[in-house]
Amino acid sequence: MKFLNAFKNVDLGSEALLKVAEIILVLVIGYFVIRTVIHFERKALRKTDRIDNSAVVMILRITRGLLWLMLILTIMSRLNVNMAPFVAVLGTAGAAIALALKDSLANVAGGIILLLTKPFVSGDEIQVAGYSGVVDYIDLMDTKLHTYAYEDVIIPNGTITNSVIVNCSRRDIRRVDGNFWIGLQSDITEAEKILKTIPDRVDILLRDPAPYISIIGSSPDGIAFKACYWCRTEQRSEAKTMVEKEVRKAFEEAGIQPPVRRSDVRIMS
Repeated sequence: MKFLNAFKNVDLGSEALLKVAEIILVLVIGYFVIRTVIHFERKALRKTDRIDNSAVVMILRITRGLLWLMLILTIMSRLNVNMAPFVAVLGTAGAAIALALKDSLANVAGGIILLLTKPFVSGDEIQVAGYSGVVDYIDLMDTKLHTYAYEDVIIPNGTITNSVIVNCSRRDIRRVDGNFWIGLQSDITEAEKILKTIPDRVDILLRDPAPYISIIGSSPDGIAFKACYWCRTEQRSEAKTMVEKEVRKAFEEAGIQPPVRRSDVRIMS
């Protein structure tokens, strides 16, 4: 009732038309002021490289919302509306909404934290909450990334801030790992030597850091090597494919045989 009684002071007498014209004028001027402020703020934010594009979008949304709130409060004051009951009702409603939307508010807070701390930015390759992919954008409520199968994954920001984040793009170089099997009759030393020379056969692999080669296991069929190489981050996918091809080609040229599966056949008489 207090909220409704606040509108009893609105002047609807002989000056009603003048009041309406004044409110329309304030609304029109306020609209263009908001557009102008947003325009110059966008230009200013885009000039700096320290603010990610997703952060720019979020800052502009918050600014626009605050400016519209100020404009609405200005119009209500011009209508001689008693603001005290309005503020009281708004505060009560705000508390109720905050309680009902606590998870959504946690996501908003998570979005702000992500944009301030910048554990990743748009275009980074990340692993988070059990998903791997490239970040498309960081929004107020969630973050979208696409997987290597080009599936869109939308993760709430609150989930991201409470998870372990692996940023695969932050460093300039990445490691390329491969497991390679050879037959039991093949020369282990020769196979290891070939794996160490793969950077000489694949131009996009780095020679420093040096490759790391180790035997990781064996079976009745063969012996397994693990080979670790290094390349530029943006060339990792291409490097992995080229390594697989060159290792197979080099093994064939050197007569290194792949494992041959053996089966015991028993004839019961």
